[in-house]
Amino acid sequence: MQLNLIKNTLIIPLTIILIGLSSCTKDQLTTLESEWDHSINFYWKFAKGEQQAAIEPGFDDALWETVDLPHDWAINGPFAPLKSPGNTGKLPWKGEGWYRKSIDLPAEAEGKRLQFLFDGVMANPSIFLNGQKVGSWRYGYNSFWIDATDAARFGEANVLAVHADTREHASRWYPGAGIYRKVGMRLVDPVHIPVWGIFVTTPQVTDDEATVKPSLQNWRQGNNYRTTWKRTFSC
Repeated sequence: MQLNLIKNTLIIPLTIILIGLSSCTKDQLTTLESEWDHSINFYWKFAKGEQQAAIEPGFDDALWETVDLPHDWAINGPFAPLKSPGNTGKLPWKGEGWYRKSIDLPAEAEGKRLQFLFDGVMANPSIFLNGQKVGSWRYGYNSFWIDATDAARFGEANVLAVHADTREHASRWYPGAGIYRKVGMRLVDPVHIPVWGIFVTTPQVTDDEATVKPSLQNWRQGNNYRTTWKRTFSC
């Protein structure tokens, strides 16, 4: 009964949010929350081992392997002997790898924010754009996003480089290695709905009623100005 109550009471605040958004024009909706571009998951360059110079835009990666994302460098093997200690899955997932991708940013997009959403990188990734470090993540199992606007060059080619390092990672199961989930890219106006900026919670649920709290954030990136719209409904 409680599950049905939650489902029914969620309809009301979500409908209110949708009604508010439906009053916006198509261009206004695009401004609020642009779609993620997943076409960047194709035609990356990849190499294993230490490649620190790979962060530089002019680095020659012509001899690197061409891969599509998601990608796991360890599945190519070879398998280790069955009695090898500390090698979960018996595949060579311990090590470091580098990924590079050339991205053209239109000149007319200057003034927008450039953001990347990584669904999963194993492990401890560091992200570089045009030779400048724009973000990192000290784990391997969670999604994370970065704003890379300060390093972006609009109207020309940009080079995105990702370093994954599993040498210090420990696991009780096979974790994989590399960018093992898709990557998204988007260009948004300075005032926008941030990644994961819409929330709906049910802090109190009984057999007779439920309290529902929708929340929508509006963020001005650059000066970290953030406003949050909240409402509480009891049904």
